[in-house]
Amino acid sequence: MERRTSSRARCLFGGFVAFNQGKATVDCQIRNLSTDGALLSFATGALVPDRFDLQVAQLGAPVRAKVLWRTDNRCGVAFGEVAATVKRSPLDLAGRLAAYQAPTDSLRARSA
Repeated sequence: MERRTSSRARCLFGGFVAFNQGKATVDCQIRNLSTDGALLSFATGALVPDRFDLQVAQLGAPVRAKVLWRTDNRCGVAFGEVAATVKRSPLDLAGRLAAYQAPTDSLRARSA
């Protein structure tokens, strides 16, 4: 039984969810999207709260999202109001940069 009020379009956008007043973020992919909500998928079984801010470049401003259902690595969300600007914390960015730095260093060592 379909309960959505608007149809969703398939897409593949990258984004992130922010919670704990923007101090914690988790990367996600948006698999389908409508004016009322979206299907999000995560690389691993991410632990996200029932309400968070969703930042997707294609959407412009961050939006508040409420989890309607979830599985191990996916969740369906409904959109609320536009959220305040969400910025990733410096620690989060440092961790992401460190994760990308190791393969880069390995490639540089092989090409030298």
